[in-house]
Amino acid sequence: MSNSATALQSKLEELGIPLVFTKEHEPVMTVDEMVKHLDGIEGERAKNLFLKDKKKHYYLLTADINSKTDLSSIGKLISAKDLRFVDGKKMTEMLGVPLGSVTPFALMNESAEGVKFVLDSKLASSDVVCVHPNRNTATVGVNGANLVKFAEATGHEVVTIDLPENGSEPAAAAAAAEAPKAPVKKDAVKAAKKAPKEKKEKVDEKGVNKEGIDAKKMEDFSKWYTQVITRGGFIRYHDISGCYILRPPVMFIWEKIQDTFNAAIRKLGVRPCCFPMFVSKSALEREKEHVEGFSPEVAWVTKAGDSDLPEPIAIRPTSETIMYPSYADWIRSYRDLPLKLNQWTNVVRWEFKQPTPFIRTREFLWQEGHTAHATKEEAIDLVYKILDLYKMLYEELLAVPVVQGVKSEMEKFAGGEATTTCEAFVACNGRAVQGATSHFLGTHFAKMFGIEFEDRDGSKKFAEQTSWGFTTRSIGVMIMEHGDDKGLVLPPRVAETQVVIVPIPPKGAGAQWSNAELKTMIAEKCKSLYEDLDSNGVRVILDDRDDKTPGYKFNHWELRGVPLRIEVGAKDLEKGVVTFVRRNSGRKSQEGKHTHVEVKEALEAIQSELLEAARGKLHDGIVKVTNWDDVMPSLNNRKLILAPWCETEESEEQIKKITAEQSKEQVVITDEEGGAPALSGAMKSLCIPLESSGYQLPMPEGTKCFFTGKPAKRLGVKPCYFPLFVSDQPHPSEVSSATFLPGKVTSAGESTLNEPVALRESGNSVAWKCLSEWIRSHRDLPMKVHYWGSSIRFNSRWRHIPFLKCREVLQQEGFAVHRSLDESAEFCDALSKIYRRACEDLLALPSREAYDGEQRFLEVPMLNNDQRIRFLTISCNGVDDSLPYEDSDGHRKPAHVVTWRMDFSIIGAMVMVHGDNRGLSIPPSVSEIQVVVIPIPPPRGIGSALFEERMKAIEQRCEELVTLLNERSIRCIIDDDPKKRPGFKLTRWNLRGVPLIIQIGWKEVETNTITVVRRHNNEKLHNEPSNADTICRHLSRVNDEMLLSARQST
Repeated sequence: MSNSATALQSKLEELGIPLVFTKEHEPVMTVDEMVKHLDGIEGERAKNLFLKDKKKHYYLLTADINSKTDLSSIGKLISAKDLRFVDGKKMTEMLGVPLGSVTPFALMNESAEGVKFVLDSKLASSDVVCVHPNRNTATVGVNGANLVKFAEATGHEVVTIDLPENGSEPAAAAAAAEAPKAPVKKDAVKAAKKAPKEKKEKVDEKGVNKEGIDAKKMEDFSKWYTQVITRGGFIRYHDISGCYILRPPVMFIWEKIQDTFNAAIRKLGVRPCCFPMFVSKSALEREKEHVEGFSPEVAWVTKAGDSDLPEPIAIRPTSETIMYPSYADWIRSYRDLPLKLNQWTNVVRWEFKQPTPFIRTREFLWQEGHTAHATKEEAIDLVYKILDLYKMLYEELLAVPVVQGVKSEMEKFAGGEATTTCEAFVACNGRAVQGATSHFLGTHFAKMFGIEFEDRDGSKKFAEQTSWGFTTRSIGVMIMEHGDDKGLVLPPRVAETQVVIVPIPPKGAGAQWSNAELKTMIAEKCKSLYEDLDSNGVRVILDDRDDKTPGYKFNHWELRGVPLRIEVGAKDLEKGVVTFVRRNSGRKSQEGKHTHVEVKEALEAIQSELLEAARGKLHDGIVKVTNWDDVMPSLNNRKLILAPWCETEESEEQIKKITAEQSKEQVVITDEEGGAPALSGAMKSLCIPLESSGYQLPMPEGTKCFFTGKPAKRLGVKPCYFPLFVSDQPHPSEVSSATFLPGKVTSAGESTLNEPVALRESGNSVAWKCLSEWIRSHRDLPMKVHYWGSSIRFNSRWRHIPFLKCREVLQQEGFAVHRSLDESAEFCDALSKIYRRACEDLLALPSREAYDGEQRFLEVPMLNNDQRIRFLTISCNGVDDSLPYEDSDGHRKPAHVVTWRMDFSIIGAMVMVHGDNRGLSIPPSVSEIQVVVIPIPPPRGIGSALFEERMKAIEQRCEELVTLLNERSIRCIIDDDPKKRPGFKLTRWNLRGVPLIIQIGWKEVETNTITVVRRHNNEKLHNEPSNADTICRHLSRVNDEMLLSARQST
């Protein structure tokens, strides 16, 4: 079965569209040949015509074989001029099926976007229509109404027309021929001339509107959302369903979220980490209740190349079962607690529901934090601190208000004790979206994985745990909340471009200046404004394209959601002002003061206005309900329900069941044209709002549940890129059969996938598809993109070595496209210098360049041998005919491509070069802990009282020094464990590679000095001044000396 036919089968199952029959036969190229194979089978035989009109709009017409398909008549019926057939090559390219296989089902292919589906009315009302299933070796029967459903579900406009049978004339045409012609009056001619002309839509070669969106948010939300995120430059659809390419504007938002959240959790003592994406079947199934919550969504890797793996390997749906065995190893004593780790990564949950970019996807980016604590109170406190940070991300960055609350017992995280949540509301479709969750896990997982510690009193206890996550779903919520019929509306704090400056060409010379003078003055004003904003931290673009009108530029940047547009024209110059146009409100204002200060104030005002407008929608969207009879009307009015509830699982089940049944029966009658239909689906609990959220119902004594009539209660918990997947046939440059075998996912839960999905070893194939689509003109160049992610490499001949030879490798991969070879060569040189400098400055490692044809490598030589670790590959691929662009002279030219890849084998090199027989030796620039302060107790023989007095003074001096160093951003801790001797502590921190160890005893207290032990050479320096400058000087010298030592040794 072909890939297209297999994908069709999955799509039909997803939409719930059954096939009446399937008839296999030999390949056919015409309708007549198909009909010969359908003897004795009931159903209307269909013919398919692929057409285009003068404006390059494309139409797929499916008609009864007995209907007359005169192109002139059809053109009149669908208001299309000069209809003609599309040539075979173009048809195959756009519909994605070979000649002889044209069918309405081809509309599911991404290449068919923008094709209008025209259906013969006789087929629309038919019980059985005979068409091909995206291949000409079979014919299937499908209900006519389901053909319409299929086309609409794949985002295509459907037009139904009445076609006459062969040999007859259309009734309307016949009637017109028989009727006498009325005399034409002059007034009618004038009226016709005054009638507004239909606005011409600018389209590309596929008939797709390029200048904006044509769907209305309140009329067709699904289509609007698809157009906004694709035409607004946010995503590109991937050939693996449910996976999407996130373009640079999206990743800019995600990195803003990362930076803000990282800075906040760092203050809470949370540290970064990275765990593998794979988990064994036995480990995943170890926690039964937890895995049952994810079982249908788990993707399983069962093959490496064509060979079966000994045991299926799961791709993480979440990381509890991956991380917690390590927690059990690391945690032994109360001194090891709290342990707080966070990782930014991707997760796979193989959803079988209709995927929606950002909201419901099979692969998504997220942050997940996991902590272990000695006490329940400490764990719960962190749960709510994280919940407040999530609210901060939504409201302060994305300008989206959320309701904080606690999930019901049925909706909480599988295996946890309680789940807190931030819930967002999308007013235009009446739906709520779970924005982020923070879970209190209790000791459930600790008992399962043996995360046990010895407490201060010597007793054994299980750790109290939390987990919490925030995903790229947040970006989808932001789009839905703020976007309008013109496109995206981005909050200034996360917009990649905050301001666009548009010069307005003069239309005519004024009294003071000539046209040429005006144009020069406008250009100089725009440039001056740009330089002021750019140099003061405003993300600004000057759109001075000469081949585009101001109106085109306005639409272009409005579609992309740029918060503020600044217009500079001749009238503005005369008045000494510029015009501010705010994207969120469309409000225009002429500003005499327009330096970076005023622009930043305007951007902050826009940020505040977006949040306040969204808060108003949320407030208006919540209805307080105390009676069951008010539930369905409120839901159908697209409202959230706030109601007193008894919080029993039985009532929650019944509420879902009853509302699901009633939603199927209800029809909403409105007085408005195009009134909204009833919402489908069951009502489910979102959260029980926290008192602090401001959305909790006041519930006097005796308040009854809105559903059961029992006493209501409140839960008493006090203050919770390029995709990983590629097609099963990778790009030839990605996998060498002699080196790596592609990992393949063949099942999800207990279901076998229709077609295996490969895990990427490289992003080349996906990147090339994107680049070939994004690059059209010389104005698109240079284009440089990169991503951080996992590379999957199966090799049965490898002896796996951490960092150097792994099945999962963390890597950075980049792609740069230039107009000329000189630009590419210059970029390669600059890239190599950047990585060499980073290697030296951060890791204290010397590196050497090596060459092999068009490839350049950076290698770290090993100590006293000829081995080298290659960590960077730069490929100057030269001219690439698959990436043509239109140059400034109008000619099509191939672009020049540079690709590069760096993986974390460089960390393995650092360990091997600097480590010694005592353990790791980590350069200060990258060491998580740069300094450890160890108090040295005085001798016991001086007497108990004097010992205590001096020990207290030593500990106080250690604490003062640590505080001083932390204020200077030196990563420093104190090891004051009274049960361990100084020698043990020194050995422990030497093993972990901490660059500097500071010892403070009574002698150092008396002389106000410190003793410094330098890890890399074991040098011990006495009587060093006790200040931060001394420590900074030592850290700098350690980095330099480690690099010098590595150079001499290699």
